[in-house]
Amino acid sequence: MPMVASTSVSDLDAKQQHDLAAGKVVIQKLKHENEHMHALNGYMLVQTPPAALLKAVTDFSELPKYTPNLERIDVLESSANSALVNFELALPFGVKKRYRLFLNYGQADKEFGQGAEQMTWLIQPWPELEPEETIKFTSGYWLMRPTAKKNETHLTYHTETDPGEVPFGLGWIVEYLTNKTVVELLSNTRERAEQQWQALPTH
Repeated sequence: MPMVASTSVSDLDAKQQHDLAAGKVVIQKLKHENEHMHALNGYMLVQTPPAALLKAVTDFSELPKYTPNLERIDVLESSANSALVNFELALPFGVKKRYRLFLNYGQADKEFGQGAEQMTWLIQPWPELEPEETIKFTSGYWLMRPTAKKNETHLTYHTETDPGEVPFGLGWIVEYLTNKTVVELLSNTRERAEQQWQALPTH
């Protein structure tokens, strides 16, 4: 599974720290040794404890309601801390992409602090698909750590994606899959998690 890296606010520059504190989603594009791999980190603060945020991102039946371009999701296998899931994206101009991920989730290593949670993902074989129907590789993680403020989470979102062969004229797919939707995804996830948390009778 993907290695979850230790990150903190100190890893961000002054403007990024200011934007994070102001409630914005902060994106860092990362250089990768593989020229075909597109990598980035996303950061945001969420007004819920980490466990509540993890509950939101692992509520698979609800994901299509707020995840950009996610048309369909099928859970093939699941347990208390893992799942094998098929995703189908409906992109602009009628383009569809499907891929299968193995997800692992639960408490993060102690180095990330008491109460930290995480979810990692890694692409799995889907033999029935042609290369143009899917993506070559993707992996990543959500790392959710409590801040000094009560019921607040510092989220680090990391992803590495190789879209594979992109037909002529569809070069925009690379940007769309790797960068464009991340801010919307994180913003929507935060809104969903905070709504669920505030709806609880007691915090």
